[in-house]
Amino acid sequence: MYRDRNELDSPPCLSTSDPLTLTAGEASALVGVSVTTFRRLVRSGDAPAPVRIGRRWVFRRADILNYVEALAPRPS
Repeated sequence: MYRDRNELDSPPCLSTSDPLTLTAGEASALVGVSVTTFRRLVRSGDAPAPVRIGRRWVFRRADILNYVEALAPRPS
């Protein structure tokens, strides 16, 4: 699959064609932490668990977006 120049400049998790699943790298970029920290959060149960599709472990995009929203500070 070929991407246009604008898609290559933006993070893959923020492209215009929103995928239903994300890799650990994409999910960590969306959360704003390193892949290592994100995996540590998943192992400890603080971040959403991945799902298995075939041989791959991926994260549901909706789960990650809900997690990010829950982390955001609430206005007083």
